[in-house]
Amino acid sequence: MLKKLVKAEDIYEVAWVKRTMEYETLIPGFHEEAANDTNGTLKKYGIPLKEEAVSYYPPILEDGLVKMRPVYQDPAALKYAEFMDNKYHMREELKILNVPTNKAMKKWRDRQIGRCAMELGAKYQALVQANFAIEMSEGCSVGCEFCGLNAGRLKSVFRYNEENSRLFKDVLRAGKDIIGDSAGYSTLYFASEPLDNPDYELFLKDYREVFNTLPQITTATATRNIDRLRGLLKELNEDGTMVYRFSLTSLEATKKIFEEFTPEELVLVELLPQYEEAPGCSLVDVGRKGEKDGEYEDTISCISGFVLNMCTHKIRLTTPTWASKEHPTGEYILDEDVFEDGEDLRRILNEMIKKHMPEIIKPKERLRLRKGLTLKERENDILICAPKGTEYRVLIDQRSNEAYKEMIKCVSEEFRTKREICKEFLERTGSQGGGFEMVYFIINKLWAMGILETESGII
Repeated sequence: MLKKLVKAEDIYEVAWVKRTMEYETLIPGFHEEAANDTNGTLKKYGIPLKEEAVSYYPPILEDGLVKMRPVYQDPAALKYAEFMDNKYHMREELKILNVPTNKAMKKWRDRQIGRCAMELGAKYQALVQANFAIEMSEGCSVGCEFCGLNAGRLKSVFRYNEENSRLFKDVLRAGKDIIGDSAGYSTLYFASEPLDNPDYELFLKDYREVFNTLPQITTATATRNIDRLRGLLKELNEDGTMVYRFSLTSLEATKKIFEEFTPEELVLVELLPQYEEAPGCSLVDVGRKGEKDGEYEDTISCISGFVLNMCTHKIRLTTPTWASKEHPTGEYILDEDVFEDGEDLRRILNEMIKKHMPEIIKPKERLRLRKGLTLKERENDILICAPKGTEYRVLIDQRSNEAYKEMIKCVSEEFRTKREICKEFLERTGSQGGGFEMVYFIINKLWAMGILETESGII
């Protein structure tokens, strides 16, 4: 289970430091004002803190986690640093909680994590690789110009009634039974706006009945749903283990949110600056923005698993990739189907897992080193170099290094079967690397790391 992100007695100070950081990223000119006169600027904006509480060195990576470093040992600064550390740890904990108990799917997800590490570079560390997401509407009412998943216009909403509640819970139980409890760390949106569904709270109650978890929300309609959000934020803050996100698309929307909600109410809400004049604007060329700009980069997809739509009954298997003209939304869509009811969904889930998530490479499957990867040899280890500048260390024992180096050379040129690769490997090494069984083990290990790709398109 996730732990609470902030202690009750620390909420006031943490929330006000957080509000200050939000001014930095959302309000044009605030940073320059504060740099010239920090205390005067804090007073001007009604922030009840001193400079010592809001001064930080640039964050660093420590044990793979971002670490906040206060300049002063101010109590509020230290509490905020602890809060941020808890959030970074929560993300890592979610990666663990999202591990399926389904053996084949777990191996497939591990392979996608390895592949993403090479394809996406440092970006992959931000992805929790969730395995189950449910859209409660078809399309989106907002139509953001930057939509990374290029959601279409709102067409329909899955309304709450006895029949739909029963189907919804059948869908949740199917995911839980086949994928495992990790399906409960999902969301009730993907290429959609969660609050487009006026019955979201009713479905949320059903969701918590099945999974006993609180799904994360990202909404671009915060200013449209002020009163409604108060109830959702109350539940969020009582739970204390999860965060919501508000996508703020204008300076006017930002000011309204600051006016309507106290810092304490928003202590567990991340405010995303999605307008160009915001100092921390983080728009990337993926989806609709990539199409508009005529170029693509990055991805906003964090799902390696199944996305279901309750309106259309469509289910698709997806996993992140670097956005391109071929994959404009920054995701591979590996399969799609339509389910009728809970039992039919179970059948489809099992069939997709069987089809797309083989645990080992079949004898006739042809494979090679993933496109764009190259081998970099060093004295004591092996590095796989990826196009984004990432160097991925193959974690093996030193005694096996030469065998692995030769194997990577064998799979670097063209698609071939395991037997063909094995034959060349044994010729290269004079059988010093072992027999067929040992060679197959090495091939399967490289496959499990996401280093190899197949001619048939299995990822």
